[in-house]
Amino acid sequence: MRESSLKNNTGFALAEMIVYVAIMTVITAVLVQSIITVVKSNKQSFASNSIKDSAITSLEKMTREIRNAESIDLVNSSLNVTNGILQINSKDSSGNPEIIRFYLQSNILMINASSSINTLFGPLTSNNIKVSNLKFIPIITPVSSAVKIEMTLENNGKDFVKTEDFYSTVILRGSY
Repeated sequence: MRESSLKNNTGFALAEMIVYVAIMTVITAVLVQSIITVVKSNKQSFASNSIKDSAITSLEKMTREIRNAESIDLVNSSLNVTNGILQINSKDSSGNPEIIRFYLQSNILMINASSSINTLFGPLTSNNIKVSNLKFIPIITPVSSAVKIEMTLENNGKDFVKTEDFYSTVILRGSY
């Protein structure tokens, strides 16, 4: 028997390899872009949640303290201005006079509550959250007093800046 002079080619031709590499490059590029998009979206979602958590915590604390206050200290407060200060007169749990102050320090919302018995001092927002606007607007009528709060929070990421505005109006219980 005679051996066939034709040999079986079991390898790939150069053109086949180029097409294969091109297809794999496109698939890899699409996958990498998808992963980058998911990571960026996750960071933005985390930033948004962080802003909302700080807003909820700080507005809830301010609302509780303002609602229980007896009056707004108009002399020691900076009202109707950006980065304002709100100082309210209240009573602590023992009925002793207490002064509560909300203000910004290095773009962090702070509380300072002092009475004859104890002092509370500290931040109301997270360190990674920047308060770029804090405005207290008094609403004073013959029968009651209220405070409107306008607050803008920012979370600066590497590739983005997330900013959200928050508003609240609180009526002082001790004023009516």
